[in-house]
Parts: sequence; structure tokens; C-alpha cells
Amino acid sequence: MDGIMKGGMYFEPILRNDKGYGALTFDNFPIESPNVGDTGKVSSVELTAGVSSVEQFDVSVLKAAVKYEGGFTDTNNCVHFVSLDTFVCSVNEAGMVTAVNTGTAKIVAMKQGLSDTITLTVVSSQATLKGVKFVNRFGEYLVGDAFAPALSATFEKGGKTFRAIVDTLATWTYDAQKLQITKGSAKGLTGGAAVKLVGSLGAFKDTLTLNIYKKPSFIKRINFQGTGETVTKIEGWEIDSLTMYSPSLGYGFTGTVVPTPGTFYEGNALVRTYIRPRWNVTSMTFKIDAPDGDYIIRTCTGVSSIYPTVITYKGDTINYNAAPASEQYNSLYFQLNYVDRKIKITGGNGCEIVHSNPNTSGFGKFCYMVLISDNGTPMNLVANDVNPVIIPKGTPVSGELLPAESFASDIDIYPNPFNPVTHINISKGITKDKNFIAKIYDARGRVVMDLSDEFMKNSGRINWDAAKLPSGIYALRIMSAKFNKSKKLVLVR
Repeated sequence: MDGIMKGGMYFEPILRNDKGYGALTFDNFPIESPNVGDTGKVSSVELTAGVSSVEQFDVSVLKAAVKYEGGFTDTNNCVHFVSLDTFVCSVNEAGMVTAVNTGTAKIVAMKQGLSDTITLTVVSSQATLKGVKFVNRFGEYLVGDAFAPALSATFEKGGKTFRAIVDTLATWTYDAQKLQITKGSAKGLTGGAAVKLVGSLGAFKDTLTLNIYKKPSFIKRINFQGTGETVTKIEGWEIDSLTMYSPSLGYGFTGTVVPTPGTFYEGNALVRTYIRPRWNVTSMTFKIDAPDGDYIIRTCTGVSSIYPTVITYKGDTINYNAAPASEQYNSLYFQLNYVDRKIKITGGNGCEIVHSNPNTSGFGKFCYMVLISDNGTPMNLVANDVNPVIIPKGTPVSGELLPAESFASDIDIYPNPFNPVTHINISKGITKDKNFIAKIYDARGRVVMDLSDEFMKNSGRINWDAAKLPSGIYALRIMSAKFNKSKKLVLVR
């Protein structure tokens, strides 16, 4: 390796580390002038696939040849690929195409305003079908909510086996009065227990058992956030926790003393925002207008480093969150503790929940509450409070709280289904926002892994190893103040 010349003197190249740990420092290494592949002006983009058709489930890599003014050329460097028909095939930022369903799709390669388009045909797979099996044997959904049945097929090709979700290929047998299936997407039409859905492919079939629940007639969600953020409502969540009760509003605090707002921690609104009684006030009452009847109430509390939080209804304790001595003040989730209880509302006065502390310091934290009429529907299907639900700071939001799957072109997962390792690539449009959060959730809405730091360290490209997790459907959810994106992962063993 050659060194460099400085002031007419030659300096040999060396590697050094003055701290005794960490990265090495490169000294006296010659650095050639960098090419202008990323910053030079593009003169043309030419996209090629090598073949005009691929088999279903196959993966191939496109080549986008980019020419720059001055004669420099490169391939797939900072090129943005888009599939115009993701039902047929998907494409990631590296130009890797995954064939999904038979048909024809146009794929576009773009850079600096210039683009080229090719047409790719996906034909039926010649792999040998070995069997089918639902990823999960049982599912619970609400009437009207779309879901993927996730029928997995095992194939053999070239002496190797692989698995693929075949929801769009399968033949479905079901009660048309209770279910509807379009292009592999299912939806419950009416409530019912033990509803059978049979998926068939070739000579193989499997059965999925479903419980379909009707939505409760009454749903009220209160997120206690009192810091003046501009978020006002998200999927039914009422945000302003400092509102005093009024009949026209139908909810709010009663009495004359409003609570003290907690500190807003960006990215964790349902968990890390809260209210608490003011100094020298031992309790406060929150009222929700609701007709008499049977209800389920979920209350989520947190504690300080010393004092517990107590929530009561008609004198009965429905949530008690004691403070362990070892907890640090403002710990990660404030000792998150949500409790579901059945209650009966009578007397025509609605529901009055009392938040109290056994002292006057006002440190006990009340994070959020959900009240639903009890028609047998599990709270987890209604509450929309995956732990922790994230409401972006300062951003008005509407529509789905956590969409089942969205922005597929920004999140590429291959293989999927997988066992037990899959490659996940998220777009630069996501990673350029340094404050995004990326977490894996299981089918019950529980966080199983936080991948935020790993994505940042590896420029949005990681290999996720799920060896310690059971087979099932998982979701990668990526959120920040600017976006809310998610994609399904299927672990099949």
C-alpha cells in the first residue's frame, strides 16, 4: 500500500488506535477522487430483467443501468424501483423482484426524474406441491375487519423445498352468510363461534377455525394526554385529558380541580403520557356518559418511584399498581399495568372512575382507559392499544390506528414465510427519519422485539432471526411523527 506526500515528505500508511478500544483510525492512506455516481447528473436509465417471464414464487434481480454526463456508468446505484401491480409481484430497493401471482406487471426504475419501464410476466409455478397448512389453527376477528387466512403451502423444486402463502391461489369453502373472501383477503360478515374456513390447493386442504365477534354498541377510548399536542383523535381515542365534564361532550373530569398533565414522550403516547392528581389532592373523578348495562373497562396505570396508583368504580378497586422500590422515576413504561374488569352501570348516571393516591403528592399516573359494552367481544379486539400504541407527536391522524398491512413498497421481507431467518429491508425514505421506531408484534399485539437500533446501525437492512419464537403471524410496525407503516411476517417451522 502506498502512502502519501506532505510538504515534499513521504508518510507511510498506518493504522492506529489511541484509546485502546473502538474503531481504528486510518492515517496516510491515499484517497482517490470519488466518482460521481450518486451526485452526478443522470443522462439515461435503462432497465432490464434478463428474462421476460418468471415462475410464481421465484425471485430475480433487475438491472438498472444508469449513465451520467461525463461518461460514468453504474448499475442499481440509488435507483428507486416500483412495481405498478404488487398483486402480481413486488420489488425492493435493490431491484429484487418476488413473483407473487400469475399475471403481468409493469416495473419502473427511476433516478433524478428519469425512468424506464419493463413488463414482467409471472407464470404458474412448476414446483411440486407437497401439502398445505394454515399458519395459525385459530383466529379471532371483528365483523367487517379484513384479515389474511395465511394458508401456507410446501413446494419442492430442483431437490429443494420451500414454503409460500397461497391465499390468492387456494380454493375456499366457507359459509357465505358469515364470511367473504376476495383475492385471498377474508372478512367476517356476521358474528359466530367456531366458524370453519377450509382452504384447498391441488389434492391438499386444511381447516381454520374462527371466532367472529360483533363490535360492541358502545366504545369509548380516553388517552390521558394533557400537554397541548395537536393530535385530537385517532381511531376513537379522545386525547384532551384536561377537559372538564359537560353533557354536550359526554366525558371529562368532574369537580373544580383539573389534574396535572404528565410529560409527553414522543412516540409512546398511550403509555408515556399520563395525568395525575394535583399537589395536595388525593383523588379525581373522570366521567363517561354511557347507558345502563354491562360493560368491560380497561384502565392502564403507571407509578412513580414511590407511590402506587389506585383506580376505583363505585368503591371497588379495579386497578392497583404498586411501586416496587427498585423502579426509577420516569422508567421506560412507568411500570405499565392495564387491567380489564367487568362492571355494571346503573342509575342513569354513566360511569364515574375515581383515580386516587393514599397520599397528597399526586405522583400516581393514569395513562388511558377503554370502556366498551359487554357483548362477549374480547377487549383486545376492540381496544386498539397494542402495547405500546404509538401516536405521533404533533400530527393529526385519522383512519386505522395500526393498519394490517400498508406501504408494502417501503418494507421488503424475503423470504416470507420464513424459518427461522428472514432478510428485512426498509427504504431510505424511512431511515432518513432518525426518530422512527421499528418493532415486531405477535398476533396478540405483544411486542416481541425492538429492531429500531439495529435498522439504524445497518442502514435499514437486517437479517431477523426468530429462532426463539413459535410459528405464527407477526407484524413489523414502523412509526414516526411522519408515517405509520407495517407489514406481515409469517414464521413457519
